[in-house]
Amino acid sequence: MLLSGAISAQNFGKEDLFFYADAMVNASDAANRERAGVAFSEKFETWINQSGSFTQSLDDIKWISVKAPADKSFRLITWQVKGKMDKFDHRGLIQKKDGTIIKLADQMPKDMDAQYEVAEADNWYGAVYYGIEKVDDYYLLFGFNGGNGKEYTKLVDVLWFDNQGHPKFGKEIFRFDTNNPRPDMKSRILVGYTPTANVSCRYDEESKMIMHDYTVDRLLGLQGNESGKIPDGTYVAYKYENSIWQRIDKLENTQVDLKSPDYNTKRDNSKSDILGRPARSKN
Repeated sequence: MLLSGAISAQNFGKEDLFFYADAMVNASDAANRERAGVAFSEKFETWINQSGSFTQSLDDIKWISVKAPADKSFRLITWQVKGKMDKFDHRGLIQKKDGTIIKLADQMPKDMDAQYEVAEADNWYGAVYYGIEKVDDYYLLFGFNGGNGKEYTKLVDVLWFDNQGHPKFGKEIFRFDTNNPRPDMKSRILVGYTPTANVSCRYDEESKMIMHDYTVDRLLGLQGNESGKIPDGTYVAYKYENSIWQRIDKLENTQVDLKSPDYNTKRDNSKSDILGRPARSKN
């Protein structure tokens, strides 16, 4: 969806954006977070449609993620709202240097078929992006999707632009099942895990590989009556060869941790959040 008609006469400030962004993340009541999220989205679209907004920094709105390539030809802005029943709502847009605004709609079904989909802006696999890497004529996007709150997902998506400049998400460049004469080619990488686990998914500059924790289903809790995906101590990697990211099922020198961690203990809130910021004090 293209948003046009830039607002040049109105000097719409950021004060309301700060207020509603803070409320949509930090309000204790889910209904208040949802209401604040709607208000923030509406006011942010108004603000970003102002003439000259592309040159204005968004670093001071610390509750959203802003990622851009080295050439600054566009910026990808994403955010999320944790609503009722811990369900996450993901929103975002792309702002190009030429003033074009493209709104992203989180409409892709969150099932196994999503690994194979190539989508447009109105069928986006919603995420808050914490990393972007330029490869050839596309971008690797590293993000987080909270889903329905019962299972989180780290993902590696692919952003590219067609001949008309329209964004596309997903590209068949990830090769699985290397021993199969007809290998499984996927458009994005999805790593599911229980919300109480910590999972890494990133681009490693030293090795030039994509790396993420390998997760397995385990019984959780003292009663063992719930299951969830947790890291087993090994890592999966993807090495770039002949324009394909070839999956390596297990990196060398990684060992399986056979002990199941205690997921009933209090979570460590001292660690950075999904955007890499220090966690806020609970005092």
